[in-house]
Amino acid sequence: MPQKKKQKQKSRDADATIKGFEYQFLMTQKRLLEDLKAGKTTTFVIEGAEDLDVLSTNTELQQYKYYEKTKVTNSVLQKPIAYMYCHWKKNKNKKFKYKIFIYDSQQSDIKLTSLEISGILKLTNAKKIREKNLGEEKLPENEVSVFSQSFSIEKVESFQVEETAVINLVSNALHKSLSSSKCLYLPLISQYIHSIAIRESIDDRTISLANFLSHIQKMDTEMFRNFTKCSTNDDRLINAFVSQMKSIKKSNSHTYSYVLRFGRLWKDRLSADEINTIASEFAYKDNRVTNKPVTFLLDFNLKDLFSLKKELLKKRNKNDFLIMNDGYESIRFDKEAFGRPPIFTTSKNRNRYVDVSFNYRIASSKHSIECLKELDAFIINFDFSLDESTSTYPSVNFTGFQSDFVLKLMGRLAKK
Repeated sequence: MPQKKKQKQKSRDADATIKGFEYQFLMTQKRLLEDLKAGKTTTFVIEGAEDLDVLSTNTELQQYKYYEKTKVTNSVLQKPIAYMYCHWKKNKNKKFKYKIFIYDSQQSDIKLTSLEISGILKLTNAKKIREKNLGEEKLPENEVSVFSQSFSIEKVESFQVEETAVINLVSNALHKSLSSSKCLYLPLISQYIHSIAIRESIDDRTISLANFLSHIQKMDTEMFRNFTKCSTNDDRLINAFVSQMKSIKKSNSHTYSYVLRFGRLWKDRLSADEINTIASEFAYKDNRVTNKPVTFLLDFNLKDLFSLKKELLKKRNKNDFLIMNDGYESIRFDKEAFGRPPIFTTSKNRNRYVDVSFNYRIASSKHSIECLKELDAFIINFDFSLDESTSTYPSVNFTGFQSDFVLKLMGRLAKK
């Protein structure tokens, strides 16, 4: 039998182009994150006059070139330098700085004198660019000398090295682990930079560091707010969440009232014993207030809700006499009664005593707005259909978890 000829693997000429584009956006992220770390107030244009325009007192127009297999020669450099020269000549009064950042795997010597720049601008393709943009046939040497003072080339590291540097900057900016910075946050920031780069107008491609910081903080909040059961490692998730809550509390220097909203799926999952267990963790203890009482808002029908409340009342004596506040919901919901303080002071025989009016709150989720008005609430949703009515409150959403996860999570938050 005749042997089949081995097929040659097709050359992936596009690889270099794709990597070049990705390198450009990676270095853009690096510059934004570096300026953010340094506390600067820079404004940037992504895909402006060059790959990245850094708008400041001395505006820099930056271009990134990635040569992994190609040796850097004058011929390779003629096109980007010619375009920069043309831009400079049209904007001489603006004192722009022009920079080309180059990765050259062959470590070529790429420092250029004014004379060498002049020679590059006389090459065929550079000459065509000058003629088309400036109508310039003869190159004025004196102007090249002035341009060279505003132009520089800087060597940078390989893609892998620069990516590691950016991951470290992301980790520093968001206070995240290196693994989550690499796997979660870097791709999201990259996507954001890409989305800006393809916008039509320059105004839409302009971004301040304040805008950039606001976006990555919002992105972090969204990541923090939504958790779906996708692994068996609940402890790691709880540790991450509790750590995040600690940092929030530290920055706000107060304790939230936790509001647990349970969706209809929890009708047969959430028992009176589990509610009492969670409530007791947040109850007044040992003559001092350790936590604000927890609030349960349940998306159950009234029959199921009242049945659960009866069960809670039956078990009251077995659970340290936990007192429930439901705002007299079985008659008519009284938001003032629901919102009264859990701890109050009384006098007896000239001594002051701290009394407890209730240890936890419970009501139908249809009263969400009325329930939350008087509370400094942090909402924790469990399989709860989200609505806009409570969107102004800080919140987190858990989907697909079981009651043992809830007990463990709230136990950790109570101890904080």
